[in-house]
Amino acid sequence: MAKLSTMQMRKDDGEKQIRCLIVEDYKSGSLLKHYNPQEFKSIIKNTNPDFLTKIYSPTQKDKENIYQLIDKNLSASNGQLHTKISDEDVVVTLIKNFTDVEIDVEDVEVVKEIIANPNELFLAIKMELDKILMSMLETYVTTYKTLQANPQTMEALGEKAQERLVQQKKLEREKKMNELKKELSKLVEENEQV
Repeated sequence: MAKLSTMQMRKDDGEKQIRCLIVEDYKSGSLLKHYNPQEFKSIIKNTNPDFLTKIYSPTQKDKENIYQLIDKNLSASNGQLHTKISDEDVVVTLIKNFTDVEIDVEDVEVVKEIIANPNELFLAIKMELDKILMSMLETYVTTYKTLQANPQTMEALGEKAQERLVQQKKLEREKKMNELKKELSKLVEENEQV
């Protein structure tokens, strides 16, 4: 049985919860994954940071962001759920949020190169991140199926979704109207100067 005190050992200096440590042996090129939180402090202290990658557990805010990403990229057809989350999304979103790997999200070519020619470290990191994503996707699907089984809840959610769509359309119309008003004012001003 896990003890609450072990949770402190899992946190790093940035107060993120460490899920796993991946240590690259620069001599042999092999990778070692460590999951025992009682070893984390010692491993971090005794390992060159250039050969250590921390994989973090998602916070509640991280989970909400991922659920939004899933929601935007999930579709259902013929009773099957399909996700359109690309490898670029995995690299940029998951690695940026759940590892201590420095990544320049603006450099799309580097991201594509890493995906096209992955090294062992990238594959090990991606495997751990896939576990996080699949766990969250499983929770999402289970929740969706539970809600789907309750027609009153689905009806209420549908109404809320419809209200959000109406609000979004209203805001878009207002924005467009303001743009048109500015353009019209500009034209009237130019016409008066002539």
